Amino acid sequence: MERYRRIFTDDAARAESMTQEDPGYFERQAKSQSPAFLYIGCSDSRAPANSVTGTLPGELFVHCNMANQVHPSDLNMLAVLQFAVDVLDAKHVMVVGHTSCGGVRAALRDARYGLVDNRLGNLRAIRRLHAAELGALPDDEARAERLAN
Repeated sequence: MERYRRIFTDDAARAESMTQEDPGYFERQAKSQSPAFLYIGCSDSRAPANSVTGTLPGELFVHCNMANQVHPSDLNMLAVLQFAVDVLDAKHVMVVGHTSCGGVRAALRDARYGLVDNRLGNLRAIRRLHAAELGALPDDEARAERLAN
């Protein structure tokens, strides 16, 4: 319960600090957004978009999912893409992988994870398609890094 309270306490303190530093910050942010980039990244808690890119709130429109995947059948991702390009006029789309991705590592294994397997199917297909290239790499870490990128 303490962690839960800390998150909200820290958020309130951050908001207060930002308001003192720039009194109109939240008012400007609430009016509109015009990010130049759509960032499609991993939902891994260790790889938050603004931290990874060194950007401030408002600079990226962000969509995260397991192993930073883009599926033509993923209506959520497609809606985010369409909104970013057509409504927000984002000029750049980035699909960003990261090291030590648990989703990519899971896709390299033949183990079953339940519902997660639905999200890993395309990565597993890519793994099979490029089995010779991945198999030539020295270890699982190198294969995971190659599949992530």
